[in-house]
Amino acid sequence: MPQVTKFNTVLFADDSKVIDNAYYPEDIQTDIDCLSRWSEIWQMKFNVEKCGVLHIGESNPQHGYTLDGIQLKSVQKEKDLGVKRSTLKSDS
Repeated sequence: MPQVTKFNTVLFADDSKVIDNAYYPEDIQTDIDCLSRWSEIWQMKFNVEKCGVLHIGESNPQHGYTLDGIQLKSVQKEKDLGVKRSTLKSDS
């Protein structure tokens, strides 16, 4: 995939990730939109139902993002190449 995003985008087999600082939500949304356009061109559409946003850290402002006009769900845990990642929030 050619570089179409501003921030870190990781692709592996059938998995994609946009990794960035949560304090730049407009840039993250722009990257998601660029990936969506790229996927349309190459006829490899993302399955929005399988997409999610993992907000890491207690001070994360937890912005919402959309893909193809559909709000992405916020998830507490996500499996990444067999490793489970979580929001790392304390229970207090």
